[in-house]
Amino acid sequence: MSRTLQPQKVLSQLEDHKRDGLALRLAALNNRRDMLNREVEAVDMQLADIKQQRELLNQDTTTALQFSTLEAVRREEQGRKKTLLAELEAIPAEEQSIRADIFVCANKSKAYTKLMENEEKLQQKHVSHVEQQSVDDLMAHRRTRKE
Repeated sequence: MSRTLQPQKVLSQLEDHKRDGLALRLAALNNRRDMLNREVEAVDMQLADIKQQRELLNQDTTTALQFSTLEAVRREEQGRKKTLLAELEAIPAEEQSIRADIFVCANKSKAYTKLMENEEKLQQKHVSHVEQQSVDDLMAHRRTRKE
């Protein structure tokens, strides 16, 4: 037998490699979700702090500049939270897509492996058949020589 890899084995390995890369992307996406959740919590804490500062400013005599500055910060934080939440909402669809790609890669890999196994079985069957034919020919030759 030759030492070259069978095409099915190469294709199977490529699909396995692709699947592993997709699994890494899925893990990175999960890490991104965790980071976004932490950022949303930080923004929520910032917004709660701004609300508390606003209440304190309402009790004291404040300038319009202080109040407008605080309002600008609040709006900025709300915009940031909205952006983070939009990113979080996009993650499940991307995860689903990656999972579907992983499933396809795994099935292709299995199919290539099964194809390779079937080809090996056929080769073994052929070798066995050739060996048996050789033995049968030798026996037939011996019988014809004895007669």
